[in-house]
Amino acid sequence: SVNFNTQKDDFDLIKNMHIRGKIKNQEQEILWNRYIDFHKNLYAYFQNMLENLSKRFNEHKIILRPHPSENHAPWIEIAKRLNNVEVIFEGNVSEWLLAADVMIHNNCTTGVESFLLGKPAISYQPIYDSLIEHELPSELSYKVNTEQELFNLVERVINNEVEHKHYIQKRELFAKEYIANVDEKLASENILEYLNEIDLKDSSAHFPVKENITIKITNLLKDIKMTLKSPSRVAKYFVKHDAYDFQKFPGLSIAEMRDVLTSFVKATGRFSDLEVIQIYKNTFCIYKP
Repeated sequence: SVNFNTQKDDFDLIKNMHIRGKIKNQEQEILWNRYIDFHKNLYAYFQNMLENLSKRFNEHKIILRPHPSENHAPWIEIAKRLNNVEVIFEGNVSEWLLAADVMIHNNCTTGVESFLLGKPAISYQPIYDSLIEHELPSELSYKVNTEQELFNLVERVINNEVEHKHYIQKRELFAKEYIANVDEKLASENILEYLNEIDLKDSSAHFPVKENITIKITNLLKDIKMTLKSPSRVAKYFVKHDAYDFQKFPGLSIAEMRDVLTSFVKATGRFSDLEVIQIYKNTFCIYKP
């Protein structure tokens, strides 16, 4: 629903895509309009499903986690009249997946994350379009088309009537076609091995990094040119733009980064010889002194 339920009320995706050069011909515009219409219809299906899901499983807590880029307000309004539904956009999604009995999605990467965490995910597909659907998250999830199928499957999962470990084993071969290290060492280790092969000369670094005012002004002018129609909309643009950015990423502090590093040490028994320093806004350097 992120392409229909937008954070900005007056946001025109098609016009924005033209300005950014993402739509270059009529064929591409038709495809994008098809994409928007699909999500508009899907959005309505999910709203109806949420209310019925709440009634069917009224003894269970339902957490609705909106997409970072979409408008959370409509979901919050719906949740106000549903006693067992909360709209929560906090913390890493992995923590919520681990705590959940089951996760419901459509065409979302959380389906992949659920699979990798060993948690049941259901892809609810009341409508389907092969040009729009992403194969991986759907194929790593149980697929249903109707609310009745969805609710029956949710009930079976909650009652431990689904052999999910067996399902994971069956889908693991498919997952390996997309994910290189399903059962091997971490991606971070592979990346570091490649980086270590690069012959780079040592050089001194000075923190914090000084802001390049020319680049900042250039980017600012580009944003204004891309999104504004008239000077009268400037103030409105900045207010909405800041709120949108904050919703997607509220920022990161040096204290939070140190907590992350401490968590890595506790979880792996490694990295105790590393330190972290802030080099720019929301930008940090993890290094070995």
